[in-house]
Order: sequence, then C-alpha cells, then structure tokens
Amino acid sequence: MLDLLLFGSLIILVAWVPMLVRRTPLTLAIVCVGLGAGWFAMHPEFSAAALEQPHMAEHLATITILVALMGAGLKIDRSFSFSGWRTTWRLIVIGMPLTIGCVLLLNIFIGGFAIPAALLMAAALSPTDPVLASEVSVGPPQAGDRGEIRFGLTSEAAVNDGMAFPFVQLAIVLTSAPFSGVWLNWILIDLLVKSLGGIICGGIIGWLAGLATFKLPRWPFSDTGDGLIALGLTLVAYAVADLVQVNGFLAVFVMAIVLRRSSPKDEFHGAMATFAEQIERLIAMLLLVFFGAALSLGMLDALGWRDVLIALLLLLIVRPAIGWLSLLGSPHDRVTRALIAFFGIRGIGTLYYMLYAFQEARFADQQRLWALGGFVVLVSVVLHGVTAGPLLTWSDRLARSRRQMLERHSARDAAPDHIE
Repeated sequence: MLDLLLFGSLIILVAWVPMLVRRTPLTLAIVCVGLGAGWFAMHPEFSAAALEQPHMAEHLATITILVALMGAGLKIDRSFSFSGWRTTWRLIVIGMPLTIGCVLLLNIFIGGFAIPAALLMAAALSPTDPVLASEVSVGPPQAGDRGEIRFGLTSEAAVNDGMAFPFVQLAIVLTSAPFSGVWLNWILIDLLVKSLGGIICGGIIGWLAGLATFKLPRWPFSDTGDGLIALGLTLVAYAVADLVQVNGFLAVFVMAIVLRRSSPKDEFHGAMATFAEQIERLIAMLLLVFFGAALSLGMLDALGWRDVLIALLLLLIVRPAIGWLSLLGSPHDRVTRALIAFFGIRGIGTLYYMLYAFQEARFADQQRLWALGGFVVLVSVVLHGVTAGPLLTWSDRLARSRRQMLERHSARDAAPDHIE
C-alpha cells in the first residue's frame, strides 16, 4: 500500500507542482529529485530494492525518451526544409561531433579514463535531453515555434539524442576490440546505414500512420479523438526499427514529423501531443525520484575533483562555446545564439545511455563514470531549471521590444507618403 501511496502522490505532484512553483526558481524536476533524495534517505530499504533493478530503470528511460521524441515531432509547426532547419543542422553536424571530441579529450587527459570509458561518457554527455528540454521547448501544435531558441533546442534535442547512439555503441565495442579492427564497420553500418535506415523506417511508418489516421475516406482514425494512439505509434515505430536493426530513436522522431505534416492543422495532433506529454512527465518524474534516491544512497561517492572539473567545464564552457561556434554565420542575433548555446541540458538521455552501456559491457572505473554522469545531470537539472524561465522571459521581452521598434520605424517612414 505504501508503494501505491507514493505513486499516487507522484501523479498529483506531476499535475500540481508546475502551477505551485510557477513564480519560484524551482521546477518539477528539481522538486522530484529533492523529494526522492529526502524520502529515500529516511527509508533506505525502499530505495535499495528499487535501485537493484537496472533493467527496469533502463526500460523506463527508453520509454520516456521515445515518448518525448514523439511529442517533440508532433509539436513542431515548422515544415521540414534544409534552410528552415539550419539551426538544427549546425548544432548536429558541427556542434555534436566537436562536443564529443572535446569531452573525450577532457575525460582522457583530465579524468584519466581509458579510451572506451572516456568515449562512453563523451557520447552520453553530448546530446541535449529531449525530456528535460521541455522547459525550453516549442508550444503545443499550431502554437507557433515561439522563437528560434525554442525551435532550435527542441529539434536539436530530438535529433542528437538518436545520433549519440552510434558513439555509445563504438565505446561498447572498444571494450573488447581495437579501434583499428572496427572503425570501418562502425562508420558504414552503425553511423551511416543504421542512422539512414532509422530515418527511412520512420518516414515510411509516419506516412502509413498519416494515411490511416487522416486520409481514410470512410473512417479516419483521427475521428476517435483518442490521444492514446500516440503511445501505440511510438512503440510500433521503435519496435519495427529494432527488428530491422536501425536507429529507433531517429525512427520515432521522423515518424512523428511525417505524421504531423500529413495533416498539419488537424486538431488531433493536439490530443496526441497532450497525451504524450502527460505520459512523458509521469515516467520522467518517477525516474527523477529514483535518481534522487540514488543520490541519497551514495551515487556520487566515487566523484573526485577531476570529475567535478570535467562536469563544470562541459556545462559552463564546452557546450556554450561550441554551441556559439556552431551558429556563427547564422542570421540569428547574439542573444539567440548565446541562449541556444547555453541550454545544453543533460538528463534522462545521459542516464539511459549509461544504463544501456553498463548492461552491454564492463567498463573500467564504472563507479566513477556513474558518479560523473549523475553529477552532470544533477547540476544541469538545477542550473538549467532555475535559469530557463527568467532567461527565456527576458529573451521574449527583448524580441517584443525589437519588433515594436521596427514597427514604429516602419510607420514613421511610411507617414510622409501617407500624408502626400
């Protein structure tokens, strides 16, 4: 009964806390981590039993990320194009490899990790988290992009969470084989074929889902109005991608994008996105409660000063600097570039990749890796959670002021012609 009490209380928190902390620097994620740490510190017997199930935590993290990717794809109003998505491409093609490379070097030369362990942490810490990035994401379908900052972070988080997977796979392979013997197969199969296969697989499933949902002449499934279909499509897309051995995360996001474009103004997208968001928040907050429990049980015990230094360099220097560099030459103003570069949020994605890799291979200094990843997530949850609201509010206010100034200038320039 105590388990039911805790779970029911969590559901209430997920619904009520965002409203209660709206005018405070706290976020739902911070509250859940704090509650998990506090509660399970007083009742270690419950947390010990729960945390002895790494497979369960990995599966919950997988579902959370998948549902977040589905929701992100459904909420993006902007039509897909290379020019319209150039912020995304810059962050993925330039920013992500540079981030992995820099963190890899930090892990080797400052952390003293072996190459497989260093690469694992570089890959797990490279993607912006699509779950916790909901604090800075676009609005619901047909609400508009709400600015380049929100669109850039939403689309980047969705794409690079899938693109981190080949690098995690390479780290796993390197625990038992030299790089010289695996690099060609990794580039051709893991990086290129599986990524492209995930995009194609997602596109086909998204087209078929759009056809069944909106285009059937007699009974389009959208008439049901049941957002539950979002979860079903998410699991189907991921399962099919896994069966044909391609990138499932990319498949789910592309499926959602294609499904959204099949009938972009249909209100059913809102129902699906709302349901996906509710499921995502519930499971994510459950994971963050257990993350708080892990912290109270000594998750950070193996953390050393070198690990703290790597974490702070990543969050405060590496990600902001590389994000800024990636967006040089773009048409965005300095504030937009700076905020996109700053919000490299780490969260459920990082924890998932670590759990997955630890199930697949044995890494040297595994406790230190777990502590380093947990510390980065903890700092990111607090740092980005506290600053997201004020910084985006300031950015929105600045953008409105600029638009009003341009409108006044335009009206003043047009006034003489009007008088004549």
